[in-house]
Amino acid sequence: MKVKTLDGSQFTVIDSAITVGGSNHTLQVTDTASKIPNTPRENRNTLAIQNFSTTDTIYIGTSSSVTAGRNIGSTTDGWEIGPLETWNDLVTEDVDIWAITDTGKTVLIKVLEKE
Repeated sequence: MKVKTLDGSQFTVIDSAITVGGSNHTLQVTDTASKIPNTPRENRNTLAIQNFSTTDTIYIGTSSSVTAGRNIGSTTDGWEIGPLETWNDLVTEDVDIWAITDTGKTVLIKVLEKE
């Protein structure tokens, strides 16, 4: 959708609620970092991850070196998605998302990708 500003210039707004197609995956996250989903949907614009665990947190990042933790100064600790939380953002197919959980844990998640 094109939007015109008061000074007459234009810019394009991408509404993530408008979608051409999408796909969803039910996956397990373990204490070994894995790419989610393994193969991103072509032309993906948005990504949502829902944590189905009632007790365990998952951690996401943009590299396979993502870690589970809250260490001050860490550059590898992932973004936390707590129990029963959902995270979503504008994420294209060119960006890999990796997930991990605490040692000895396995967490069920749902991943939604939209074009």
